[in-house]
Amino acid sequence: MMPDTTGHRRVANSVSTGLVLVLAAGLACGGAASAQAAVHTRKEIHHLTAAELANYKQGVALMKTRAFNDPTSWIYQANMHGYPTTSSICPVVGTPQPLWSTCQHGSFFFLAWHRMYLYYFERILQAAVRQAIGNPGYVFSLPFWDYENSAYHDLPAPFRSPANSTNPLYVAQRSSNCNSGALCVSASTADDSAAMALIPFCNCSSGSCTGCTSGIPSAFGGGFIPAPNHSASFPGELELQPHAAVHNAVGGSTGWMSYFTCAARDPIFWLHHANIDRLWQVWLNKLGGRQDPISNPTWATQVFTFFDENKRQVTLTGCKIVDMASQLNYQYEGVPVTNIKYCAAIAREAAQAQAAPSAPKSLAATAAAETRLGSAPVQVKVALPAEVSKHVRSLAAAPLKPGRLWLAVEGIKVLNPGAVYQVYLNLPAGQKPDPAGPYFLGNVSLFTDLEHSEEVTRTFDLSSRVKALGSKGEVQLTFLREQLGQAKAAAAAPAEPAEFLRFTRVSILER
Repeated sequence: MMPDTTGHRRVANSVSTGLVLVLAAGLACGGAASAQAAVHTRKEIHHLTAAELANYKQGVALMKTRAFNDPTSWIYQANMHGYPTTSSICPVVGTPQPLWSTCQHGSFFFLAWHRMYLYYFERILQAAVRQAIGNPGYVFSLPFWDYENSAYHDLPAPFRSPANSTNPLYVAQRSSNCNSGALCVSASTADDSAAMALIPFCNCSSGSCTGCTSGIPSAFGGGFIPAPNHSASFPGELELQPHAAVHNAVGGSTGWMSYFTCAARDPIFWLHHANIDRLWQVWLNKLGGRQDPISNPTWATQVFTFFDENKRQVTLTGCKIVDMASQLNYQYEGVPVTNIKYCAAIAREAAQAQAAPSAPKSLAATAAAETRLGSAPVQVKVALPAEVSKHVRSLAAAPLKPGRLWLAVEGIKVLNPGAVYQVYLNLPAGQKPDPAGPYFLGNVSLFTDLEHSEEVTRTFDLSSRVKALGSKGEVQLTFLREQLGQAKAAAAAPAEPAEFLRFTRVSILER
């Protein structure tokens, strides 16, 4: 079976493709890796050989033996993503060290920072594998977890069996159904179709920003911010879905994966983020105007700092990581590296700073009031004034282009992490909720913790649903917590919280 032109379905991909890219483009991008460096392929976890899996485990085990203040230790690398100071979910280990809690979420820096993070982590882990197996020339490639594949919705077996301390990939702090081998990630939780349909990488919530689209409720990679922020309020669609939803599905209410400050301690974190990194390239491969924001100087030149395998502080910028093959010497199984533009090549074409974005027109909204989500279904109704219903019916006379009509759930804030909520539009009374059915809009799920919880807005494109809006004098939303038939929690596990999310308003927007 051959891959499609996007590489969205995974099959083996020739390393020679990456080598050609290195030779053709490596010197044209400014600061790229050596053109002589070999490109290695990150495989899907289920495709590793027994020997590759054994070597991987040995490297992880060795990293876990190192001290908290060793930049090449497992705990040091995990704490670069987040370091708990008050959380009871994972223990505080050691005293604060340089670069701890420097991850980027909720902005257009999200994908770039995590690509850099994985790149240096992979180098550190490769050095640990080489030391553990006594082979200084061994090439290690970080695997990814393709949870989009219906055959891989359960947690990969090496991460849950054996379920004891002899297995360096196992942690008990996960959702019980994931560690038991039951369904871990559902099809709707893993779905990336909304992110893949979006063209702009970034958007502007206020002010002006070069290379990002103004006045659009949603973008693939996140919202423009003028400087790095550990937890900003403008996540992109890919960060929300499937990124955040999968974090919460795996972690549940008390598992490490549901918390900024604990997530990277779980070995499955790295495979999850490798998959998100892969989906960034899948998005680019779809063409149609999709492009990284390399003309935005803030994104392109912002310096982020990490540690390499020799414990040295090293830096990268957005300009240095747009091409994983020629600049970072890796690619993903089944995903060709195409539609790449480098900063040097685009400099002459950089867009002028755009005008301040115009806000989408609000057609209808609920009164500003807090709505809280727990385990019971919650319904919210948005009244449509007569003139709005008439206008919507007029819009329904011809098919609308995507992005014309939106629904926004505003002021979302985490009360307790670990939940995924399905959202249904005008679900009829007595109708069984079905995420594969016509009433399903998408998921609401935020990845954060109580130490870093910011208000965000979650948007859903209603352009294809316009006929369903104008026929009534109101729009009804149903919020339903996703339950995957979780195995019974251990008696010692903390009780689940009563509420997980709250939001302040629901709006229907037109642009």
